[in-house]
Amino acid sequence: MDEMFEEHVTVDTIDIRLEDLTDEGIGKLIDWCKKEKRDLKAVKEIDLGNNFIEPPLDNLALLLKQTSNADNIDLRENKITKSGIYQLQQPLLDLRKLAVLSLNGCQLWDYGADVAFNAASQMPALRALHLVDNFFSSEAGKHVGDFLKKNTPLAELFLDYNKFGDDGAALVAAGLRVNRRLRKLGMNDNGIGDDGAASLAAALAHGRPGSAGLHLLDLSVNQIGEKGAAALSDALVQNTSLLHLDVGANPLYGAGGAAMVKFLETNRTLTCLDLTNVNLDNESAPEIVASVSQNVTVRDIPLYVNEEMDMSWKEQIARVFVCNREHHELQSKAAAARKVAEKAKADLRLTQRRARIAQLGVVLLPLLLLAAAVAFAVYYLGFSPGTDTIAEL
Repeated sequence: MDEMFEEHVTVDTIDIRLEDLTDEGIGKLIDWCKKEKRDLKAVKEIDLGNNFIEPPLDNLALLLKQTSNADNIDLRENKITKSGIYQLQQPLLDLRKLAVLSLNGCQLWDYGADVAFNAASQMPALRALHLVDNFFSSEAGKHVGDFLKKNTPLAELFLDYNKFGDDGAALVAAGLRVNRRLRKLGMNDNGIGDDGAASLAAALAHGRPGSAGLHLLDLSVNQIGEKGAAALSDALVQNTSLLHLDVGANPLYGAGGAAMVKFLETNRTLTCLDLTNVNLDNESAPEIVASVSQNVTVRDIPLYVNEEMDMSWKEQIARVFVCNREHHELQSKAAAARKVAEKAKADLRLTQRRARIAQLGVVLLPLLLLAAAVAFAVYYLGFSPGTDTIAEL
């Protein structure tokens, strides 16, 4: 194993993926680092994904304890399980600089969700948490919601490929209503239907004006239909933070698609709406085009695999966001040009100010030198022009 460690361990990185590594192997890694005098405190990133690490996790816990400055840890696709995450809870809490933690596919189940989110709520530097495909049910939604209510610094949370359902989505939404720090939420393929979409929509509508709210929401591959689409659309009339919404691979059909895009008539924040494979058709196409045509900010609307809609309609929609994209690019260039001009003006004002100071210096310097010479003569030589002149008289 020494050759593997030599190849995959650097001064600040441990990258051992797809190597059939076990907890026992991690113990050998620790011994090798000690033998080679590798300072584990210098390690910033640890990637042990896709191995055979499973409880008991004594050596993994020891490794985390010794890599106390790590800021990125990836343990995806290992059989950590609920007992393993409990064993790792304290070592993870001791990593005060940990910013990114991936536990995708670690078979945590709902009890593991409780432990994971309890730990995450106490990690001051954590910014991204990946918990994809962990067999979470609606019960885990309570743990997510309670966590979000604490408004920790976490900015990205990915919960895709679980089974939260409508009840779990409602619990997540309850936390989302009061959270002001989360920017990305992934709930792809979670069995969410119209009721769950409506709960999340209410949270979006409840968001504060400006950027204090979600920027990206992924609800693709769920069971959202026309009612859920309408609820989301109504919410986005009020929401001013969301930039990217993915509802691809939901059974919207024509009526749901038309309801979904209705908000684009007034929304001026969203830049991407993914409608891939939502069964759009020609019947609803004119209404969709009419709504999209009134928008000036959306720059991308993927419409792949909507086979019931003719290409001519797709091209009309595409032309709208292509124009928006060109308009945005022109605005960006104009803004950049304004910044350059403002900087040039500021530089000119600074140059003029320095020139005036220099001119003033030219005038004042001889006077200051003369005053200094007089003061020197008076203080050190006892010379006083006024006294001598009077004495001579």
